[in-house]
Amino acid sequence: MVFRLIAAAVVLAGLFSAPAIGLTTRPWPESAPDCTALASALRSRSAFVCRQPTTAEPAFEGEHRFRCDQDQSCTYTQTLPRERTLWCRFTEAGRAAFAAAIEAGAHEPTAMRECELRDRDGAIIPFEGVRNADHAH
Repeated sequence: MVFRLIAAAVVLAGLFSAPAIGLTTRPWPESAPDCTALASALRSRSAFVCRQPTTAEPAFEGEHRFRCDQDQSCTYTQTLPRERTLWCRFTEAGRAAFAAAIEAGAHEPTAMRECELRDRDGAIIPFEGVRNADHAH
């Protein structure tokens, strides 16, 4: 019994002193000079960061971030004017559709089906409400 307790204590001590590899976040890559390789990164599951002016407000430079986790889920975010963020959790099909839309220069609604638009507090904004507000000017 005593030997079991000692063995358990040794194992626990080793666990607590080992670095928490699974808990540490990987650093983001350096920001690319432009976003021309974003579609390629989506297809290859390569972490990618870039900045470029948005089409709606060219004076605003949006930041794009893409990364896939080991569990096969991929996340993409893009900062937008008026403190909004496009947030996507992509499947393989979603990544392919979004990459194709980027290459075509189109804002395909089907490419956005795995995305949400969020305000600065994280609340989800319906896409239709945004389109109507942006065209009201």
